[in-house]
Amino acid sequence: MLLMSKNRTIKRFYFIGLYEFKGKTDCPTFLRNCAESGIGKWIVPVREMTRAYYDQAGELVLTEKIPG
Repeated sequence: MLLMSKNRTIKRFYFIGLYEFKGKTDCPTFLRNCAESGIGKWIVPVREMTRAYYDQAGELVLTEKIPG
């Protein structure tokens, strides 16, 4: 079970996302880091080639381009 942080730590999450994009972390680690950073969900609009991360309240935290 993952415990979700109530505080958003966007800067920390941004750097975690960079490692994930480069394949330097595994999925369970990425999910744990999302929870610890206060990320509640994310969506991937494939046509736009982006990922959008939201906190527990449903507020947009970060949108980033998918490299490739």
